[in-house]
Amino acid sequence: NHFWDLKHSLRLREFVQFIQGDARRQLVGRVLSDFETKVLPLAPSLQEAVIHNDANDQNILVSEDGRRVIGILDWGDMVRTWRVNEIAISMAYIMLNKRDILRDASLLLRGYAKECLLSGDEVQVLRTLVACRLACSATMSAYSASKDPTNEYLLITQEPGWKALEAFMAVPEEQVTKTFSEILFGT
Repeated sequence: NHFWDLKHSLRLREFVQFIQGDARRQLVGRVLSDFETKVLPLAPSLQEAVIHNDANDQNILVSEDGRRVIGILDWGDMVRTWRVNEIAISMAYIMLNKRDILRDASLLLRGYAKECLLSGDEVQVLRTLVACRLACSATMSAYSASKDPTNEYLLITQEPGWKALEAFMAVPEEQVTKTFSEILFGT
């Protein structure tokens, strides 16, 4: 029952109270509602695997030319969960501090799909799972900041997560799913 496992995203409800601002609390509420209505019904069909669960730019080593992954660090968050969570988490992290989040996430998805195909159900839940990871990161940053309000680092680092979540959730769901489907299935 690993807290950062997207399978357990509804546990975020315990921390929504620490989010500053009604709009952001409502946004996380919307993400969790989407999880409940769009992901949980498909959960039995989602393939499970052991995943790293924290593939971000601090945990991935690349070759000098930046073209190949040559190592992965920090296996402390490893968990058996839905396989699709690995790409969802990576896509969430790649959206941070980017202008065109859908384009950047799509490029990552295209590369991932060359090695690991996603099922139709996995594609259907991908948008919500990406949003869940962004919501989890932003919410837990808000919680940490509430416990240490003088820590400027916490206040600064949570803002990119909120901006990415707000931008991603502003893109119509149909557009996101269509973009992901075109990348994966050519349709």
